Amino acid sequence: MLHYINEDDLSAQSINWTDCVAVIERAVQCLSTNEYAQPIKPYLRYKNPINRIIAMPAYVGGGFEMAGIKWIASFPKNIDQGIPRAHSVVILNDSATGQPQAVINTPMLSTIRTASVSGLCIQAHQRIHQRSGLVVSIIGWGPIGKMHFRMCQEILAGSIAELRLYDLRPIDPASIPASDFDVRVVNSWEAAYTEADVSMTCTVADQPYI
Repeated sequence: MLHYINEDDLSAQSINWTDCVAVIERAVQCLSTNEYAQPIKPYLRYKNPINRIIAMPAYVGGGFEMAGIKWIASFPKNIDQGIPRAHSVVILNDSATGQPQAVINTPMLSTIRTASVSGLCIQAHQRIHQRSGLVVSIIGWGPIGKMHFRMCQEILAGSIAELRLYDLRPIDPASIPASDFDVRVVNSWEAAYTEADVSMTCTVADQPYI
């Protein structure tokens, strides 16, 4: 049976970041055991060269045993029109038969994946150093930045003293979730990055500004 999963279906699910990070860790381990296939992804560009649509096929074993493809469009100027920058879908196929298993509308899933990869790095660092009183910064307060905030609330629970936010656009205080650590909106990327123990860039721009 072919399943279609949309954004509403994903939004209805609670996110357990510890579980998400564990899945990413299992997938990364497949690299060391060579239980994967990942051909070079082609970029489709036309008209304005800053826009792109990317085909990202892959196979992963290691208990997953799935093949699939992600088809993701990135149009940076969309945000000036109030439209999300990225749009993507994923098709998953049974690795043994090739039968399609699911079609997933994946912008939210992609942000969860991205934050989970950051969470894996942070978790590994914390296992070694076990630090508390951390100053954390998030540069970029779009969907990915907001998802990183949620991830940090769980993965770094009890270890954050202050979290600094910066974006080129004004940050609405109402968009910042309640938390048990201090949150400070700063007016430059330097103010966010300087003295931060953990800093995450969640930005997109045709010209770098860091």
